Amino acid sequence: MTRIFLKRNNKIYHFLLALVRPLVRIFYRIDRLEAQNVPTVGGGLIVANYSSSLNGFFIATALDRPIRFLPLSSSTAIRDAVAGRELVCVFPEGEP
Repeated sequence: MTRIFLKRNNKIYHFLLALVRPLVRIFYRIDRLEAQNVPTVGGGLIVANYSSSLNGFFIATALDRPIRFLPLSSSTAIRDAVAGRELVCVFPEGEP
């Protein structure tokens, strides 16, 4: 089910992000440190060092391109998504 919301160029993903982004930016201060290291095009892998129920929202609202969240256990799906020029986020401690 999460794949529906997190696919690249998905209208539902962008709609939800448009609703959540202003709320997150109003209620939380997010510093985008070294955001220039995230590629603007092409595949990429973000490995978050801590998993909580809100980290997925924080990461998605801090970056300007769609992110696909995948469990660390699905290494084939991660490799295929990055090879397919998607930005993928995993949480080594657990799923977001």
